[in-house]
Amino acid sequence: MGCCTSANAPKKDVGGGKVSSNPFLVVRVPRAELLKDFDGYGKMDPYAVVKWIEGGKEWELSRTKTDWNGHFTPKWEHTCPGHPYPGHGTTELEVTVWESNIVGSHGFCGNARISVDALLGEKARKAFSPGKDFIAVEMGQPQAFPLLNEGETIGHIHMQGLLVPCHGTGAASTEPKRTPVDAAKFEAPVARVEVSGGTAPFFRLQLREPEPGQSPAYFIGKDLSRALDELPFYEQVMQLKNTPGGGGLGPLINFMFEYAGIATCKTQDAKPDEPLKDLLVLRSLFDGADKLRMLDIKIGQKTSQAGWQGKSRIASLRQNVIDGLTNSAAEGFRLEGFDGRPPTLKSMDPLLDFGLDNSAGKLGKKALRFMFQQMKGIELFTHFLDVHQEPEDPGKEALATVLSPTELVEIILHEAAMRLANLAVACSQCPVPQKWIGSSVAIGFDCGKLPLRSTPEADIRKTLRLHIFDWGRSELNTVLNNGTLSEKDRQDRAEFWRYYVGGIERLAWRAANMYHNHFGNNQGWSEVILKLVDFDSASENDFLGLVKIPLKEAMKKTAKGQEVTGQVKGGSTITYSLEWRELPQGSRLHGAWRVRILRARALGCKDLNQLRTTSDPQIEVIAISTGEPIQAFRQFTTVKARCNDPEWNETFEIPVAAQKGEVQAALNSACPGLGADPLGQVLPSDFVPQQDSPREKLDTYRLNTDEEKGLQEFKKRLETQVHSVS
Repeated sequence: MGCCTSANAPKKDVGGGKVSSNPFLVVRVPRAELLKDFDGYGKMDPYAVVKWIEGGKEWELSRTKTDWNGHFTPKWEHTCPGHPYPGHGTTELEVTVWESNIVGSHGFCGNARISVDALLGEKARKAFSPGKDFIAVEMGQPQAFPLLNEGETIGHIHMQGLLVPCHGTGAASTEPKRTPVDAAKFEAPVARVEVSGGTAPFFRLQLREPEPGQSPAYFIGKDLSRALDELPFYEQVMQLKNTPGGGGLGPLINFMFEYAGIATCKTQDAKPDEPLKDLLVLRSLFDGADKLRMLDIKIGQKTSQAGWQGKSRIASLRQNVIDGLTNSAAEGFRLEGFDGRPPTLKSMDPLLDFGLDNSAGKLGKKALRFMFQQMKGIELFTHFLDVHQEPEDPGKEALATVLSPTELVEIILHEAAMRLANLAVACSQCPVPQKWIGSSVAIGFDCGKLPLRSTPEADIRKTLRLHIFDWGRSELNTVLNNGTLSEKDRQDRAEFWRYYVGGIERLAWRAANMYHNHFGNNQGWSEVILKLVDFDSASENDFLGLVKIPLKEAMKKTAKGQEVTGQVKGGSTITYSLEWRELPQGSRLHGAWRVRILRARALGCKDLNQLRTTSDPQIEVIAISTGEPIQAFRQFTTVKARCNDPEWNETFEIPVAAQKGEVQAALNSACPGLGADPLGQVLPSDFVPQQDSPREKLDTYRLNTDEEKGLQEFKKRLETQVHSVS
C-alpha cells in the first residue's frame, strides 16, 4: 500500500513522489453551521473547499460534495486525501464554504484559516517526532472554527485532523491471509447448530483444554465455503486489532466478533468420502446460555448494489424490491432472524389465513421470514422483551433469592440501550466512511434461566450479547485505503455509510424509547386497557372488543356485554384478575401490577371470508402512565387459532421503576447530553390517545406522530456532542 497524496500538490513539496518518512495528515470536514442566508430564492446548497498552504504556495487539497438543501446546517462527513505531515511549523489550511448555484456563479459564504498544529491539538502533535517510528493513527479532537466574511462571523465549520502512519493496513488483499487454528484443540467430530437467519451452516466447537477465561463452548464454527467473502474482512480486523488504536477504527472493532482463524474439522454428518470442512472460528453467542433469545437485525435502507462484491444486476434489483417491501425502507433496518422466539410470537402463524401451518416446509420458513422483515422496530423489541411466559416466574417466595423475569429484562434492555448508543457514537466518530452492505447487529440474552439476586448487576449486564457481524458484502475501509480511492469511490462509500449510520441511530433511539416507555415510569399507571383483536396474518387485525381496567386489586373479575364490545346486545365476556407485587429492597423496580388474563367467551366471528364461524383471538395489554408526558406499556397474549371461547391463563407484569432517570443515565454514559431534559423531546410516548375515530380505535392508542421529531432530536444531540468543540 503506497502513501496517499493530493493530486494538486506540487511534486517538489511531496518529495518527488517518494514515500515520506513522516506520517500523513488526514483532514475530516463533517459539517458546518451557518448564521446567514446567502441564497435569496430558497434553501442554500453549501459545499466546502480545503486548500493546503505551505512555503508561500497553496493548492486545493479536496472539496466536499454539495449538500443540496443543507441550508444553515450542511452535512458532508468528508474525509480529504492524506498529505505528508511536515512537522510543527507554519503550515496552514484554508477552508472556504460556497453556496452552489445551478445557474450563474457560486456564492461565497465565508472562510477559515487554520494552522495544522491547532487542528491536530497538543496530544496528536506530541505523538510525532522526527526520526521516530510512527505506527499508530493519532486522532485530534473535533473542533469548530469560525467562518469569516469581511470580518463578520457567519458561522462555524467543524474539522478534525488525524496523523496516519505512512505504511500500514490498507485494503484487503485479493488473496487474503488464512490464520490457521489447530483442529486438535476441539472435540471431533463437530455437530451442526441450527440458527435463525442467514444461509451459512454453523457447527458446535468444544475446546478440549480451554484457556483462562474460556469455557469449552467459547467458540463456534462457520462454514468457510459459504463465507469466503467474509474471510478478508476478518483477517484485516485481526491485523488492525494488533495495531495501536486499531488504525482509528478501535471503537467499532470492539463491537465485532472475536475471530481466531480457520480450523479444518470433521463434521458429524459427513459421508465417509467427504473431505474435512474449513470453519471460521468465531466467538459463540450461545456460550453459557441455557436458551438464547437473539435478534438478527440487518442494517441499512439499501442492502445491495449491482456489481459490488460479485452482486449481479438481477440479484441486486430483486434485493431492492425486498428492501422496499420491508422495514428497511421504513426505518433503515429489518429483522432477519429471531432465535428463541417467545410463545406469543410462535403463535402468530403467518400462514393462518391461508389454512396452512407455519411448519409447512420451505413455504412456512419464507412466510415467517417475510413476517419478520416487515416488523417495525417497536414490534421486534416488544417480542424481544416478552418474558410473561419464559423464563417461568419463580413465585413470590422465591423472589427473595432470584430475580423475576421482568427484573432481568429491565437490566438487559437498559444495557442494550446504552451499548447501542455507544455503537452510534462509534459510527459517528469513524474517521472514514465504510461500505457495509447487508451487515447485521445481533442482540441477545439468556431467557432460559433467572440470575440469583446476589449476582452483581455488572455480571448480569455482561450476559447481553450485542455485536455487529455478517461481512459478506462489506469492505473494511481504513484511513490509508480511503486516501487511495477516487473521489467517485469516496462519495459512494459515504452514501452507504449514511445508510448504515442512519439505521444504527434509529435502532439505538428505538431501544431507548422502548426502555423509557416500559421501564422508565416511577410515578405509576392510571389504567390498563385490554384490546381484543382477531389476528389476521394477511391483513389488518379485526377489532373484537375493549375493556378498561382500573388500577386496583381484583380477584377473578368478569367484564360483560357492553363493557367489552360497546354494544347493548351481545354476550361477550373477558375474565381477568389484578394484583400488586412489591419487589425486594434494592431492586431497580419498586414492583409490578400483575394482570392475569384468564379467558374470554362468546367472541364474534371474524373469519367468515375464510368460510369459518370462528375467530383467532389475541389480546393487546396496554398500560397508560399517570403523569406527563405519557408513557405506555404494551404486550400481547398468544393467538388462540379458530376459537370463540379462548382460554389464556397468561400473566403480565406492568413494572413501576424504583427511581427516575435510568434511561437518562444510559444515554449520557454513551454521549454526555444525549439524555438531557426535556427528555420528552427525544423519547415521546409510543402511543397517544385518538379521539376522532370509530369504536375500534376510540380510547385505544396509535403510533405517535411525534416519533420522527424525537428521532431527529436524538440525532441532533448525538451529532452536537460527538462533534463538539475540544
